[in-house]
This record gives sequence, structure tokens and C-alpha cells, in this order.
Amino acid sequence: MGQYALYQLFLRQSDPERQLYLAVPRHALDNILSREVGRVAIEGLKVNVIVYSLAEEKPLQWKPQ
Repeated sequence: MGQYALYQLFLRQSDPERQLYLAVPRHALDNILSREVGRVAIEGLKVNVIVYSLAEEKPLQWKPQ
């Protein structure tokens, strides 16, 4: 999330029209990102999330903020 936040700040200044997304495997969403700390970070940073399957190697869910 720290690296995402840095990219987000940089893009706001250098290319404000560009959308930043965080791609995470399903197990990350089901574990840390579904806990309170993950939810607070996603909502607070307004993270656009793409969830993908490691087994199928394809996107499963898009969660724009």
C-alpha cells in the first residue's frame, strides 16, 4: 500500500487524468485486505482494486473507488 500511495501522489502531479489500479491475487483480498486495516487503507487511499486468480491468470473482479 505504501508503494501504491507514492505512485498515486506522483500521478496526481504528473498525469492527473491517469487512473491507478492495484492488482491483487484473490487470497490477498480474502486475507489482509478484508481485515479492518486493509479496508481502512483501501477506503482512505481510494484504491482501485483488480482481483485476479493465480490459477486461472485472469481478472476476477474490478473494484473502482
